[in-house]
Amino acid sequence: MIAFVREIVRVMNEPCRSHSAMMSASLDGRLPRATRIGLSLHTLLCGPCRRLFAQFKLLHAAAKRLGREAQDRILRTDAMPDEVRDRLNARLRGR
Repeated sequence: MIAFVREIVRVMNEPCRSHSAMMSASLDGRLPRATRIGLSLHTLLCGPCRRLFAQFKLLHAAAKRLGREAQDRILRTDAMPDEVRDRLNARLRGR
């Protein structure tokens, strides 16, 4: 239980810069419970992070609404590096 609370406090007190990756992971459902709670408390208290998280949520919802054909067309572009394309493709396919 003490480790759980320590993790919450640690996440709350991380610099704002480190929260963006956690925000993205939380939208994909890939964060441990203590980390999610710490992130929620931080965004509750931090206006800039709260606004950034709202923007992430908007982009996440828009990407979900994007049709499969449009996703495939975006991922086929040659301007995107292969590594980025593979990572996006995996996320869009839910892997």
